[in-house]
Amino acid sequence: MVENSDFDKNWIKPAGVSAIPTTFIIQNNKVLWQTLTSMINDEIIELLLKKEFSIEKANKINAKGK
Repeated sequence: MVENSDFDKNWIKPAGVSAIPTTFIIQNNKVLWQTLTSMINDEIIELLLKKEFSIEKANKINAKGK
């Protein structure tokens, strides 16, 4: 990450990111979900591809994996 880059100014700082890696799920220039990279799995990617993603569904998927 380059400090003071457009990405840093427009996404990292406004999101309050203080550690990397952080994953942003962005659709139509809006952040749908900000999470740890380890929280992304095949089921969540499928939801994204099918345009069925929601944070609630992602949380359920991750909860059953524990």
